[in-house]
Amino acid sequence: MQGRIPLPAPVMRFTWIGILIGLSFAALHAQPTEKVILKSNAQKNDQWQVAMTMKVKGNIVMKSGDKTTTIEIGADAEHRFSEMILNSLEGTPTSLARFYEVAKANIVFNQGQPRPRTLRADRRFQVARSSSEGTTLYSPTGPLTREELELTGDHFDTLAIHGILPNKEVAMGEEWDIPIPTAQALADLEGVIESHLKGKLAQVNQKIAYIHVTGTVEGIQQGSELKVTCAGVLEYNLSDQRPLRAEWKLREDRAQGPINQACFLESLTNVQWTYGTVSKELTPALLATIPDEPLAGHLMLTYRDEKGRFQFTHERNWHMVAQTPEFIVMRQMDRGELISQVNITPWKSAKPGQHMEPEDLQKHITQAPGFKVQQIAQQGEIQGQPGYWIYRLSTVGEADGLPLLQNAYAISGPRGDQVVFTFTTEVEHAAKLGTKDQAMVKTVEFPAVMQVGGKQ
Repeated sequence: MQGRIPLPAPVMRFTWIGILIGLSFAALHAQPTEKVILKSNAQKNDQWQVAMTMKVKGNIVMKSGDKTTTIEIGADAEHRFSEMILNSLEGTPTSLARFYEVAKANIVFNQGQPRPRTLRADRRFQVARSSSEGTTLYSPTGPLTREELELTGDHFDTLAIHGILPNKEVAMGEEWDIPIPTAQALADLEGVIESHLKGKLAQVNQKIAYIHVTGTVEGIQQGSELKVTCAGVLEYNLSDQRPLRAEWKLREDRAQGPINQACFLESLTNVQWTYGTVSKELTPALLATIPDEPLAGHLMLTYRDEKGRFQFTHERNWHMVAQTPEFIVMRQMDRGELISQVNITPWKSAKPGQHMEPEDLQKHITQAPGFKVQQIAQQGEIQGQPGYWIYRLSTVGEADGLPLLQNAYAISGPRGDQVVFTFTTEVEHAAKLGTKDQAMVKTVEFPAVMQVGGKQ
């Protein structure tokens, strides 16, 4: 990425120049050293506390035809949490239990009013698990919302930090390649195309090793190509074989994709680990609720309508692309490929025990702009939760010459609250959508208080 989005100058001067001056002073007075062992020695049940702050600044570039609009974005976040190792492999943690004392962020667009993000009290207990596909985060107490997952899942990956260490003796100034799974986790990518991320032993002073991590990682995230440039400093205790502090600077250059607009972002994260205390929240009783493997429900997400009209759960590969009071649009991705889109339309409430007529649903579909219905493939009621009425209308048609399958669902609750879900997918992708559309609509719930409004 081009360096056109400078980080706040006071932060840069205090952090980076201070470190460089400290390293230069240490280099003048340090005696020649032999090789040192850089490895992780984390064991099951080890505990520590983490304090983390992050600042983000950049631009989102939106293109519509020949028109380009640039939106400034800024954010700051603070996290404080306890961690306990659940499992480790050869001294490297593979899963952690976390309890967040603080998890908050403020996002600002075009210098407007901050948009806060917080974590519900009953979702502060979470688990992070590493695998060859990256780090998976979930809460054993129930599904997170997309905003909660981004708040705690997109911050600096403390589980991946152990993968930076080469687990061998290293000489002063020696470099090594950062493993692909670690690079993927540190860059927050779903898949890596190419990685040139390297670690380097820059200095040793009083049993403290200073490790520099620099380079680029290119990959895919939510269907968009992304290039991440990293410049990090890790302070590591050689005696205890533990990380002490880290300062992480990232530059992200994201191309436009099916989910996200193009954007250029810079972030600066400071992390500090504190040892020697035991978490009061990570009790044996709480830890006993963690399953050996996360259940399917743990990996779902909850969507709650901003006006409180309805809520439902969905798999994590469904992403929000548009949201207005009149409609919501989400898209389903599979390894970077767009599979399906769902348009969600709040509908006018009926009388308790009543619902919209199937003819109204058919009219809603046939009059939708851009889609030409050629055949009604299937229609009829499907079983839902007690007291809920769900009617399905499946049609085959085309848009711009592309063969499409469209499954529309009208859902009505016991009091007459209503919403319509319309799933659209290319005919060749119908098998990948499968019955996931039905699984989503069967989770729809309406709030305790009647909300009148929507489309008729």
